[in-house]
Amino acid sequence: DVNGVEDLLAARLRDVVLPAGWISALVRDEDTPLLPWDLYDQETVAFGDAFSRMIEGARSRRTLTTYRAPFLKLALWFALRAYLLSPPTPRQVGVYLTSIVVLRRNGSAADTAVRALEFVCWLNEWPSLSSNPACRVPVEASLRAFNEPTRKSAPLQPWMLVAIVRGTAEGPAWQRMLAW
Repeated sequence: DVNGVEDLLAARLRDVVLPAGWISALVRDEDTPLLPWDLYDQETVAFGDAFSRMIEGARSRRTLTTYRAPFLKLALWFALRAYLLSPPTPRQVGVYLTSIVVLRRNGSAADTAVRALEFVCWLNEWPSLSSNPACRVPVEASLRAFNEPTRKSAPLQPWMLVAIVRGTAEGPAWQRMLAW
């Protein structure tokens, strides 16, 4: 249930400082409407929103885009296990990093996840986890185990296209190809 996942993440990340837009689609806070005469609440929300937008100026857009998915995956992994994320324990982060090393079999996935978490730790004034052995071991092991360059997909060749189209021989794409 997508709404259940969104609600779970939104609840778990309610007090975590994140860049604007990282979970905006997830957060639905209709329960606490602002009253027009409640100036201090409006001001606090406005400055909080401005601060979230300023965070985007602290790092390049590409960096923030790179960090977003790994952090949200970590947050969901923690939420599904009822772990606290503010701040996470090094052991829990180490187990998460081990899981992505085992599942992804990629040298950079764990390193990117640590960088994303470090950014969120920095924003929230949590202790740094990047030098903790529980976090470093999975990262260093993955970098050693998978130190070859990532393999790229082969370019699409004409014979591949024919095989794809033949897979849908009854479809209109195949009929158009026969007309050639």
